[in-house]
Amino acid sequence: MRKNGEISGLPGHPLSNRWLKAAVMGSIWAAFEIIVGSFLHNLRLPFAGALLSMASVFLLILFLQLWREKGIVLRAGIICALMKSISPSAVILGPMVGILTEALFIEAAITLLGRNLAAYLLGGALAVLGTLLQKVVNLLILYGFDLITLADALYQFLVQKTRIGHLSPLWLIVTVSAVYLAAGALAAGLAFRAGKKYRAEKTAVPLVFQPTQPGKELFSRPDEQRYSLFLLASIVVTMIGALWLVNQRWYLAAFLVGAGFIVFCLLRYKKSVRHLKKPSVWVQFLLITLVAALLWEWLSTGNYFSREGLTVGLAMNFRAMIIIFGFAAISVELRNPLIKAILYSHGFSNLYKALGLSFSALPSLIAALPTPGGFLRKRRKLVAEILQQSGALLLFFENRQELSQKIFLVTGAVHAGKTTFARELAGLLKQKGWCPGGFLSEGIFQNGSRHSYELVNLVSGETCLAGSTDPQAGWIKTGRFWLNPQAFEAGQHFVRQGIDAGCRVLFVDEVGHLEQQKAGWYPLLNELAGLSEMVQVWVTRQRVAAETVRQWQLPASRIFDIAEITPAELAEIIEKTDQYDRTTFAECGHPGRA
Repeated sequence: MRKNGEISGLPGHPLSNRWLKAAVMGSIWAAFEIIVGSFLHNLRLPFAGALLSMASVFLLILFLQLWREKGIVLRAGIICALMKSISPSAVILGPMVGILTEALFIEAAITLLGRNLAAYLLGGALAVLGTLLQKVVNLLILYGFDLITLADALYQFLVQKTRIGHLSPLWLIVTVSAVYLAAGALAAGLAFRAGKKYRAEKTAVPLVFQPTQPGKELFSRPDEQRYSLFLLASIVVTMIGALWLVNQRWYLAAFLVGAGFIVFCLLRYKKSVRHLKKPSVWVQFLLITLVAALLWEWLSTGNYFSREGLTVGLAMNFRAMIIIFGFAAISVELRNPLIKAILYSHGFSNLYKALGLSFSALPSLIAALPTPGGFLRKRRKLVAEILQQSGALLLFFENRQELSQKIFLVTGAVHAGKTTFARELAGLLKQKGWCPGGFLSEGIFQNGSRHSYELVNLVSGETCLAGSTDPQAGWIKTGRFWLNPQAFEAGQHFVRQGIDAGCRVLFVDEVGHLEQQKAGWYPLLNELAGLSEMVQVWVTRQRVAAETVRQWQLPASRIFDIAEITPAELAEIIEKTDQYDRTTFAECGHPGRA
């Protein structure tokens, strides 16, 4: 008896405890970045990036006092970085790289030295220093190595004009780096002390975590956005080619290629211009142009204006614009659902599941965590709030995993008998003492072909004409059928009637391409995915079964092809799964689940 990779009727492979805890850390870290980062950005404080990095180090070292799974920090960093992909900023790769860098440094330190104060201090120090290194690398990527020549000229000019004597650039670099290292070590030390105090006192802070509906995508995207793998490759090649022309000082060719590339990005990716609306970007462009024009030849000739310097400064800014628009375009194209599908099928399913849980919790976390002002007022209880919130969130994620095990997908080829299979399954479950509810889509045939179909209420037997091959005024044309908009309201009514009647299993027939476009039964499925007690059977088209699993964060082991399993076998699996869940939750002491 085949069970899609399972040889028992028990649930499939849920996320490990390590991934669940990483999802908790990643979602709280993302919420923390949004709250604190927005606050620092609005205040326009100097060294805001270093302050935010210190806050992140404090948070991560705090979690390491609570959970000790290997690799948890790196996983949390990947989750948090990907959650930054929902940022409205045109360029998201920079912040994502910064978050990953912090996670990598801390993970490397505890791997090398173990979980002790020395490792935490080293990891925290390197993580904060990483923000400085990232800024330097970002500037070099944007403006090229001409920036080093420009910076050296500016430095020599300031030293001479201020008459403070010659200061070695190396001395300045070492001093600034030492300040960043000390700041990171300080944040790690404070977190270590706070974590020890929390474990000793166990301060009680009542928190209630309110779950939100699932359905967030890893690569959130506008419905009208079109994607192309060929275009993604072309963008990368064109951007590299334009930058090579700039580096070779072939300015005319670089301008023609780069200008065309920028215009294309502006027309296709209209939101990419958002980054250029920031005044700081234009101030940076102006300063680089002025410094290049005034100081490019100052060291060698003593002249305060250079035509070559002006050309170099303009070329540096043009290079930066190519990269800004190129990265903005790449950030959009990476949200291609085809890339998502490829990654999901090549070992990244755990990441997608964890990320889906994190996305579902983000709005509630932002609401539950204190405001920046509240961080100061509640500083004595802040650690207890964060750690207890993480415990509540972990329990919520565990329950959500168990919830997803109760949704079964029945799939098969077109006209292979999916509705007939579901009807027999409902009958078998009814014989076992279950009360099936929801609806099936029964076909009505004329001259041997399906002419129309109607929804059948499994509780009352009531029907509603749902689709027909004959054109109908006010109906929606999909394929060769016209769909009745009122049928979607009737289906929701049938499902709610089944819930009110106390049915133990709900049927939805069927999930197709409309649901992938967030239409059709999509709102109903979102609501049903949040029901913790109800066993559900969703009849799906074979072509969309895998995407349905990803969209609602279901275990892939819950897909059952009617060509490989009988209704009796699936009824047995459903019954065993429900008994397993109820017994497990009763033993764990979860109220209301036994």
